[in-house]
Amino acid sequence: MKIFNFIFKLFKITLSVEENLIKEIITLMCLNDTTVILYSPIEDIYLLKNKKLDYYVEIISNSIKISNHNFQISRQIPLQITSIFTTIITDRITKNKNAIEEEIFINETVLLSKIISNLKP
Repeated sequence: MKIFNFIFKLFKITLSVEENLIKEIITLMCLNDTTVILYSPIEDIYLLKNKKLDYYVEIISNSIKISNHNFQISRQIPLQITSIFTTIITDRITKNKNAIEEEIFINETVLLSKIISNLKP
């Protein structure tokens, strides 16, 4: 979050009350273990979906949609602001990727150690 505060000060970006609420929703959804994060690089679409809580967030360029089965909010937001939102999401994607890579590395190390112990007479 320190980097966001730095960016806000550097570019004098001030979020509206609604944009702050959206930012908090995105942050909390990214932190929730039941949220699935999808990204389509060709279309540059970010999608957060939490089926357990029935919340969906879609960010496309300078627009955002937040919905569940009862409501849908659609807003046009400046690209500077949506880039803040997508940075929160990509940070979470990176953390997830790093955790998976660590797990794979540990599994590879265990596998190599097993091979060595099986090959020893």
